[in-house]
Amino acid sequence: MMGRLSSAAATMHTLSMTAMEEASRLGARDTDIDHLFIALVASEQTAGQVLRGLGVTLAAARQAVADQHAEHLLGLGIDGAAQQPGPIVFNETSGYEWTRRASDVLNHVSAKTSDGSASAVLAALIGEPSGFIADVLARLDVEPRDVRERLEEAARIPDFGGEHAGVGPGARTPRALTRAVTGFVPASPNAVWALLTDPERMPEWEEMLESVDPASITPSPGSGAALAAGATWEGCGRTHAPDGKPLRARPSLNRISFELIEACEPTRIAWRLSFPDEPSANTRLLELELEHAAGGTTLRARITWERRRERRTLQGWALRPVSRMLLWLQATKIVGGISRVFRSA
Repeated sequence: MMGRLSSAAATMHTLSMTAMEEASRLGARDTDIDHLFIALVASEQTAGQVLRGLGVTLAAARQAVADQHAEHLLGLGIDGAAQQPGPIVFNETSGYEWTRRASDVLNHVSAKTSDGSASAVLAALIGEPSGFIADVLARLDVEPRDVRERLEEAARIPDFGGEHAGVGPGARTPRALTRAVTGFVPASPNAVWALLTDPERMPEWEEMLESVDPASITPSPGSGAALAAGATWEGCGRTHAPDGKPLRARPSLNRISFELIEACEPTRIAWRLSFPDEPSANTRLLELELEHAAGGTTLRARITWERRRERRTLQGWALRPVSRMLLWLQATKIVGGISRVFRSA
């Protein structure tokens, strides 16, 4: 039961963040069912795989939603210019809330009779009383019946790890302080690889970083040498959140060193992060795996806290669930940040 509940909570967290980010592109604060639908298109779970397998790309879904809104307004006698999308500014803003009909969908999916999966959310959206999502699917030349059939077919496949295996805060791995998250990025593996192998672009997707010092990158980008294992660089940690609020962090944690551990183009890359001015701080190993998927790239992120010494205390054992949750949140933010770079373009 706890496994199902934690998986459902992980799903709702991820879908909510992506939907509200989508709303922020249009300057909206009311997050509606269309934003939730687009979040599903960008989901790594079965619902997203089904939609993308039927040819629904992120760009096509956004256009279909915009066209459906325009037609609805014309039906009301309103002929206005469509809201032009901008960058995702969710982290820099606040005040986001679900609309009534979006809340009704999520409440339905949260009922005891539902598994709380992304598939359940998609099924509920298709059957939503306004018919908006069904009309959007029609614009995409997708029959709601076909979506339901594929979801049902996927549900009949034996589940040996769960749709959320490796993605929830309760997902276990052999190493005690390791967590893995799987996500979807709406860009090719080569495009994602180009982003990940550019140290100066790390602050675009790693929220703990304010900047990377170009002069610290070894070998120098100007040398023409490709980034390879053994490369190093340094960055400065953020002192303020994206919304401008100051962050509480020890000055000794402001300087962050990176060492590239592995780079297998374009499928796998790994870094080790350390804090030179705080020798007692744990190092962090970040491993990313890229795999081609319909409409983009499946991205798997694994974060490991490499403790300098084992503290076998009662308090340490008691705090392990908290540590696992923090690791899951960090991995989720990294995957979401990488995806956001391409969703915000």
